[in-house]
Amino acid sequence: MSQRIRPRLIVVCGAPASGKTTLARRLAGDLRLPLLEKDVIKESLAEAIGATSRKASKRIGEASYRMLYDLAFAILGQGRDVMLEANLSRRFAASELERLAGIAQLIVVQCAADREVIEQRYRDRHAEGGRHAAHFDLDALPDLITGLDAGDYELTELGYPTITVCTNDGYRPDYADVVSTLRG
Repeated sequence: MSQRIRPRLIVVCGAPASGKTTLARRLAGDLRLPLLEKDVIKESLAEAIGATSRKASKRIGEASYRMLYDLAFAILGQGRDVMLEANLSRRFAASELERLAGIAQLIVVQCAADREVIEQRYRDRHAEGGRHAAHFDLDALPDLITGLDAGDYELTELGYPTITVCTNDGYRPDYADVVSTLRG
């Protein structure tokens, strides 16, 4: 009798503007995994119900996280691997990750960059105008800075196998090494 191997959940996380979406999309393609992106869910909800204020955006953000975790749980429950990408805060994500780790092998890919790099990327992407209005990026900047100062976006202390990828300029460790490690 063969023992069933639990599905894998690869969580790509980090602060806003840490490079996690770019890395997650590339990894998901190369690993041929479905990718659940919190911002895609949030933007879709904002289009459907409207996000006319920062307060409404935060409420939609909370609903987006709920949907993200529930979708991941449903996919994992079918025995399938999945990748999840979001700017998870350890204060709010710990219990949900524990729930998901109960049915999956959880691996964290923690994107990290210098604070100055993150702040500049954050301001640049707002200036470029490519972000959905539901994010209220300039209004959210103080929250980002507070979160960076508090270490909110670092999940390494939660005890899951973690690959920390520095995204200041390219990827360290090298992208091919990250893929190789995830393929295991």
